[in-house]
Amino acid sequence: MFEAFEYHFYEVLLVKRTPYFAALLRSGMQESKSRCITLSTEVDREDAFAKYVEYLYLDDYDVDDIQFTM
Repeated sequence: MFEAFEYHFYEVLLVKRTPYFAALLRSGMQESKSRCITLSTEVDREDAFAKYVEYLYLDDYDVDDIQFTM
């Protein structure tokens, strides 16, 4: 079973930076009314999604704090 994580974003940031989220939030679909998006595909690791969030906000991310495993 996967653990759920909740993130809070500025809508304007998601709409401007991510076409996928823009479509969900501007389409009149359930997500645009509830202001909540549930991702149906699980992320391998929470820190991978955290890096994506970092990139959204900073337009960059730090790879030095990523632990790679094989």
